[in-house]
Amino acid sequence: MARRGKGIAVGIVFLVVLALLVLAAVGILTNGFRSSLKTFGVTVNGKAYTYDADGLIVQSGSEFNVTSPFDSEYTVAVYVNATDSNDFSFNVGKELYTWSDMNGYDVTDSFGISPETDNTFTVTYTDISGIISAVLPGYDIFVPQAPESTDNLFVMVIASGGTSISLGFTLDEFNPSEGNPPQGFGLSTDHIVF
Repeated sequence: MARRGKGIAVGIVFLVVLALLVLAAVGILTNGFRSSLKTFGVTVNGKAYTYDADGLIVQSGSEFNVTSPFDSEYTVAVYVNATDSNDFSFNVGKELYTWSDMNGYDVTDSFGISPETDNTFTVTYTDISGIISAVLPGYDIFVPQAPESTDNLFVMVIASGGTSISLGFTLDEFNPSEGNPPQGFGLSTDHIVF
């Protein structure tokens, strides 16, 4: 019977120590309980993402803010994301290519990704032709017509401490609601009816 009482006492002490360790960890993660518990996330265009997302429109000069529980370092990579709905043709020199030919290409170097602070970076780019040209240098790139759908032409993967968030996005140049007509589009006066 004495053994059992001793085992219960050890168990209670263990639970108290465990609770104190959890409380201390939360205190450290919240800066002495002065801020909320940090989770890994990315904020862009004023919206915070803690899970994968798509449908973003990234303007050249957009600022990304990365939060991480331990303020650990992060990496950023950008890949071509070709789908049936966003596939389009373009010329590389005299050869015809499609966006799906480039699916999965790492185009990180085609974007200017520059750290502003330890947890903030800015993304810049020229246009879709400039991005393709950086991957296939030495050729003239011509995109005769914008894709029918420009949803998620790229996926940006931001990773920190074994966790990552994937953000599907398109370029601002393909967002006519922002005042920039898609590249390669023109009006045909043969089809305008008043």
